[in-house]
Amino acid sequence: MAVATIPERKFTDVNDAFLTALGYEMNEVIGKMPIDLELFVSPDEQAAVADRLQTDGHIDGFEALVRRKDGTVLHGIFSGELLGSVGRQSFLTVMVDITARKQAEQALVRERRRYQTLVAIAQDGIYLLDERGTLVEANEAFLSMRGLTSEAIGRLNVRDWDAAFPADQLEALLQHGRPLLFETKHRHADGRVLDVEVHVVGVELDGQRYKLAVSRDITVRKELQRQIEEHNRSLADRVSLAVAESRTKDQLLIAQSKQAAMGEMIGNIAHQWRQPLNALARTIGTQSVRWLATRDARGFTSDANAAR
Repeated sequence: MAVATIPERKFTDVNDAFLTALGYEMNEVIGKMPIDLELFVSPDEQAAVADRLQTDGHIDGFEALVRRKDGTVLHGIFSGELLGSVGRQSFLTVMVDITARKQAEQALVRERRRYQTLVAIAQDGIYLLDERGTLVEANEAFLSMRGLTSEAIGRLNVRDWDAAFPADQLEALLQHGRPLLFETKHRHADGRVLDVEVHVVGVELDGQRYKLAVSRDITVRKELQRQIEEHNRSLADRVSLAVAESRTKDQLLIAQSKQAAMGEMIGNIAHQWRQPLNALARTIGTQSVRWLATRDARGFTSDANAAR
């Protein structure tokens, strides 16, 4: 709190809170003007405070930046009124240091800007639904993914773009209290149907319950999965066919091997039989020759005796 003269604007009295807040001693302030202490960061703000006091007779809720003795800048909110005594006018001002509050507000602003930037540049669609499923907020990725504009916010409902779940199941999802991760299909404004993966979590903002959802377009991924599965099926069919052909060839080779072994065995048997048969044939031949020779010899002897 401080008291200053009009129109000189010299301090005639300040309290301890004033001295503590600004880092001065009493003798460094009394008789000085705010401009002497470079109290206000902006001279225009200092003039505005004084002018409003003289014009309106009071000020209330006037914010200005003030400088401590050590150069630190504080955010102050001023209120005051004119005082008159013994023909002299003064004004009484009270400053409340709101530096901490301002810093907190600025931190919140920075955090909100950071959040908005992250949401804006995110590749995934981020959106907020109320308890009825109405679209409350959405980032550009979500709108672009479905061919929508910002005019859709507040007008469309999740039932307008979800192409997989019936209305009663969507209602159950909206009422579900736990985080959910599932795949569904979303309808594009041009009629196309997209495969999407959705992560939903319940949040409370300003006393109201919402569903915060993040959706990712997985159409390309699903198509690749389909192609891979088709390729795997085709590969499995080719492998099965190759295995069947290999088994047929193996069976043919086994049959051929059996036939070759049987032929070899028959050949061996024939060879084994051939040796004694040959010997028998030679024996028979020898006996036949001897018999014929004996017969011929007997015949010759008979003929000789007859001739005598």
